[in-house]
Amino acid sequence: SAAALSGNRMLGVSVFEFDRGLRRRIEAAEARFDGGGWRLEEVRIYRFDGKGVRVRRRGEYLLPSLESPEELGRARVDPEEMPYDELRRYARNLERAGFPADKYRVSLHGKLAQPLVCLAMAVLGSALSIRRSRGGALLAMAYAVALVVLYWAVQMMLISLGYSGRLSPAPAAWGAPLLFLGLGVWLFVRAEG
Repeated sequence: SAAALSGNRMLGVSVFEFDRGLRRRIEAAEARFDGGGWRLEEVRIYRFDGKGVRVRRRGEYLLPSLESPEELGRARVDPEEMPYDELRRYARNLERAGFPADKYRVSLHGKLAQPLVCLAMAVLGSALSIRRSRGGALLAMAYAVALVVLYWAVQMMLISLGYSGRLSPAPAAWGAPLLFLGLGVWLFVRAEG
């Protein structure tokens, strides 16, 4: 991973090597691609074995790589495109290596919460269709559009708080669906009564 990738230069580089668990982690302040690999500068190499962690510092380190800067730029991991099991493993590996995985944990909960969104919207739609006879179809459609926009705003706010680590992953992903399911049930009961 890298904090920034610009041309043939990366800043804040971390390289992980796994072999039945994390074997080695290489961190560098900067890396430059020279055609045959990445030249890392201000390097710390962490070796993990059964006895603990050993740390070595080096001014420079050559990391042979077949991946060019263009290939690395395309290889960013998008949690929305990963299957659930792969995403869970990826988040666990990041946490074991000492990196925050908030974004990936929120996405895991989001994948589980997605069916509840459908249920919440169905209940909201049912409640609004009952109210239609009282205010007309146009008013019911306006309510529906307003509720969808409001849902989207609340969901994006909670997800953003979860990605940043200010809200734990479960409430970040489940908060909006549960809130709007509750609102739908309340509107449904109120419309019936």
